[in-house]
Amino acid sequence: MPGAASGASGLALIAAFHLASVLAMAFVIASAPDPSGQVALVYSPFSASGEAFRQAAATGGRIVRVGRKPWIVVVAPDPDNAAFAAQARASGAWLQLNPVIAGGCAPKRGVKLVRS
Repeated sequence: MPGAASGASGLALIAAFHLASVLAMAFVIASAPDPSGQVALVYSPFSASGEAFRQAAATGGRIVRVGRKPWIVVVAPDPDNAAFAAQARASGAWLQLNPVIAGGCAPKRGVKLVRS
């Protein structure tokens, strides 16, 4: 049945396009700026323990917390630093996300946040 094979490949193509669209929309939403100005910097998950923290410190921003995974660090950049995004990329950040929308950037359970 040649019609069944082409129908199945057409459905697979539609499903793949739908999945890609949903993922693209999620990325765009997660990339929206946080009103507090904080940014979740996502580094390589294969880096050594503490390396993401050291890399985030190199951006010049104030480190707020580490995310659920040790390669995610939430930073509050200096509002006057227009070069922060470039500094984050230069420090090795793979992604810069809104920490509120990107749920994986929330602190681990049981971690108490200290407000300064």
